[in-house]
Amino acid sequence: MRTIFSFILIIVSFNSYTQTLAKVKTPNYSDVVAYITTEDEDSWRHYLDSVRQYNYPNAFIIYTYPSSGNPNIKYSSSGRFNCHGFAWYMTAGEGSGLSDPRWIGYAPDNEDEHIYWQDGSYTEIQSVDYPCVISYDPAVSDHSAISQPVPGKVVSKWADGPLMYHD
Repeated sequence: MRTIFSFILIIVSFNSYTQTLAKVKTPNYSDVVAYITTEDEDSWRHYLDSVRQYNYPNAFIIYTYPSSGNPNIKYSSSGRFNCHGFAWYMTAGEGSGLSDPRWIGYAPDNEDEHIYWQDGSYTEIQSVDYPCVISYDPAVSDHSAISQPVPGKVVSKWADGPLMYHD
């Protein structure tokens, strides 16, 4: 008896990107692991924007960088920065906003953003002020955000997904 093996070739599209180590410093000059990365493919950015807007209809997308193919089209989703890069470096730290994006950390469950308060650059407070950087318990979500003038609202970046204004 002859056994025949068959297989299915699955072609998966991977975003091909490069990353360059670009350490940043806390206000107290401690080193923080950060990267400069290339942008995700437009199709992936469009997909992430659409899915997040559909799943979170009460959150508002903040459009960031233009399409690589058409400068008149903007997406919010971006692989150039994450929530920690946005909250601790680009918004509150030494960075200059969207013109100086950084991805802080190197892997899931990293604790690179913790350096900002471990070295005394920031201190913990018991209530949310404006403006302030919010760091959610890493055991629960490991997420960072920036408070807004409207109580209960924040702006945060959702990994390589969109930058959002939300509850």
